Amino acid sequence: MTAVVCCLLGLLIVVAFADYTPAQNPTITTHPTDKNAVGWVGTYGSFYFLSWFGLAAWLIPAFLLWMSYIAIRNVRLLAAPRIMMMLVCLLSGAGLADMGSDAISSMIGGINRDYFINELGGFFGDLFYDRFLSDFLGPFGSALVLGLVYVLSLVFILTSDIGAEFDRMFHWFQEWRAQRKELKAEEARLRAELRAAEEKKKTEAAKAVVVAPPPPAAKKLEIARDPSRPPSRSPFAKPVEAAAEGKLGSGDKAAAAAAASEASSALAPLSEPKVVRGGAVPPASTKAEPLTGAPPPSAGGPIAIVKAEEPKKAKIIAAPSNEPDYQYPPLNLLKEQVKPSSEDSDQEHLRNMEDLVRILGEFGVTVTPGEIHVGPVITCYEVVPAPGVRVEKIAGLDKNIALGMRAQSVRILAPIPGKAAVGVEIPNRNPTPVGMREILESEDWVGAKAEIPIALGKDVSGKPLISDLAKMPHLLIAGATGSGKSVCINSIIASMLFKFGPDELRFI
Repeated sequence: MTAVVCCLLGLLIVVAFADYTPAQNPTITTHPTDKNAVGWVGTYGSFYFLSWFGLAAWLIPAFLLWMSYIAIRNVRLLAAPRIMMMLVCLLSGAGLADMGSDAISSMIGGINRDYFINELGGFFGDLFYDRFLSDFLGPFGSALVLGLVYVLSLVFILTSDIGAEFDRMFHWFQEWRAQRKELKAEEARLRAELRAAEEKKKTEAAKAVVVAPPPPAAKKLEIARDPSRPPSRSPFAKPVEAAAEGKLGSGDKAAAAAAASEASSALAPLSEPKVVRGGAVPPASTKAEPLTGAPPPSAGGPIAIVKAEEPKKAKIIAAPSNEPDYQYPPLNLLKEQVKPSSEDSDQEHLRNMEDLVRILGEFGVTVTPGEIHVGPVITCYEVVPAPGVRVEKIAGLDKNIALGMRAQSVRILAPIPGKAAVGVEIPNRNPTPVGMREILESEDWVGAKAEIPIALGKDVSGKPLISDLAKMPHLLIAGATGSGKSVCINSIIASMLFKFGPDELRFI
């Protein structure tokens, strides 16, 4: 009803204002020759509104139509403060119109005094500006005050909650400042890297100018090619050439073959080391080479990359139920495990370790690379602090490490329990989704000794993580939006459905 009444009044006033002429008003002309489209109500209403508010009177039908729209959306928003602000907006608008009446009159060639009896500002515009603010604040101060009041009241009218709007603007400004700060930090980091690369190129160019003596192998090659000197013989060359010419016996041929194999093994490149799986670390006596290139400058030896073995599938998954008519839900209801992404290669893990050592060095923390434990979602990089380095200093650099590694977040274990090292857990660029079917098919699930086992996923090293709900009677699942609360609850319910029959389990 409120919306209908406001809409009807707004339309009537719009038509009355648009059709009004001074010839319709008996107070101006003795014998009216015209009639308003809304009748005598439109004639007298237009006359009084225009004489009171002047040009700002056109805001009245606009506000009535806006009130109709608000009433349709939520009538509770049509409160008394909003209506009071409409009146304030009308008065301040009338004052602004009275200030600009001279300028507007010169632009349009004069104002019809019969139409606007009290100039463009009307009675209230003349009262607020000419008789009060003009002498008290002057033109500039009056324009500033009236304009500010007009804009604020208009914002209050058009917004549902002006406080929320200002809060939104403030948060937007804070986010803009934070983004600007991050962009400046990123630009500074890129400039530093560019300067370092240019200095490295200059250093390499300076080294290239100095002619270094050829290595022994190259010197021997030059001597062998010199026609003025007799060719040098390798200890393996004579038996190999003799065998090629067919001048040796069977025993000599065997010796030549052994010599050739020894020579090829001596000249063969070093083989690639094997990646450690299952969490086992190679013994100290085992000689291992790094997977790619040389270790970081601070490294004391090859870096071991430890990858977890895939969970072994159990032969019998479902336990027998006491109810013969009950059938356990089949595991084919769940999706097959996604294969690990090949994009997170060992070379990338080594590069991440090198970047981690470099970033810590930039903040004055000297560390030595340790093992790399690769998980499906997170990879743990172990670093050994140098003597005299406080562990608390590394723990306080989590945000700086996340910025340097371009990671969403970084978790630091300082120190790792049972080890003289600090662990830095960094999310993989291409994480492998952890599926529930792989855990329910594993031997860890079938052989779990828990009363109410629940599958919660995998730990950092990729080992199935199975807990006992019976030992958590006051379990509280909390966290931010999108952190996995619903997924955890679904996993708990599904774990019990796949483990127990109706004779053992009831849901309330």
